[in-house]
Amino acid sequence: MRHLLILLALCIGSSTVNASDHIDGPVTKTTAVADLTDLYAFPANDGKSLAIVLNAYPIVPSDGHFSSKVSYAIVIRKADIQDDGGRAGFVTSDELRIRCDFEDDHEEEHSVTCEAGSGLKATTGSDEVSSAGDFRLFFGQRSDPFFFDAEWSTLVSSEGELPPPSKENSMSSLNVLTLALELDRATLFGGEFNLLAVAAEAYERKPDGGVGRRLDGVGRPEITNVSLVAHGEEDDLRDSYNEGDPFSDSDANAERYRARLVKNIVEHYDGLDGETDWDEAGTTRLATVLLDDYLVVDMAMPCEGNAYLEIERSLLASKPHETCGGRKPTDDVMDRIYTIYINNDKRAALGDGIDQPDKEISDTFPYLAEPATGLWAWIKTLLANRQVDR
Repeated sequence: MRHLLILLALCIGSSTVNASDHIDGPVTKTTAVADLTDLYAFPANDGKSLAIVLNAYPIVPSDGHFSSKVSYAIVIRKADIQDDGGRAGFVTSDELRIRCDFEDDHEEEHSVTCEAGSGLKATTGSDEVSSAGDFRLFFGQRSDPFFFDAEWSTLVSSEGELPPPSKENSMSSLNVLTLALELDRATLFGGEFNLLAVAAEAYERKPDGGVGRRLDGVGRPEITNVSLVAHGEEDDLRDSYNEGDPFSDSDANAERYRARLVKNIVEHYDGLDGETDWDEAGTTRLATVLLDDYLVVDMAMPCEGNAYLEIERSLLASKPHETCGGRKPTDDVMDRIYTIYINNDKRAALGDGIDQPDKEISDTFPYLAEPATGLWAWIKTLLANRQVDR
């Protein structure tokens, strides 16, 4: 057994979850249940519904659960494309904010209530799919659908190397907490808008039911751990970024984020394949688009294949987009973002060789697979949690 544990520790490595938004800053490292790991938003039921899946608490142990001390919010806005030739991006308006609070989290049975100021409301118990409210709702543990090779990603992001694909999914046999919603499109601004912006946030929940400081936020993956990664003696910008408004670049640190992303692309990513593909103007336009931290979903467009960042890429190329964009659990976001940063989509796609989640994704709500169980899952979770010093 001792040799097995040593082998497992070597296989897992020291960077198991250092990607997407898993453990993306000091605050979320010490408040695991508030660590929003991934957000997925995509059209469902042939575009009749908007599916939203929010994951939290990376490498959650078997007894881990949502907390009544944290309030979660799903934020949906109307979106319009803006491209004046210099500054490209999106303009958002109106807002549907769905707040989700958990009760009795230390009891065997506990529940969640999600409610919007517009009057939409739904309640359900753990591991139950509820359709009794104004939208479908689910929460519970699920197999983490995020997929990537941690060692490959670390070598690219931190060490400036571009190794060959290795096909070792570091997230296999690990679980997360999942909160999933499915809303009828007609309830979203009267169903009149096709283009939507979606983000999620976690806040301290006060004893009186109010909310305190913002603990984490998630929209597009890779912004904190890959796009804003610090090199050398650079400041860690992740906590301040997580505390900012996902729909505004007026944050006092906005220029710092933009400068860091531009510098990382120019000095650390571009050229790893031996070619130079970015200029200052191009990286500045890209940074401006990506630093608005939300997913952009087109409810009227087809949603097959790897649609992640297709709307943003088309915007930067000044051409119409052809897919739903947003993000599905099967979208290979790691390959997509590294390909953009390294070769500006000018040559073949780059990647770590991991092309799908550890467990098969369902095409029905709540989409994610049952949690991983068994000895291997227990040991890997134990070792991984020790590495992040929880």
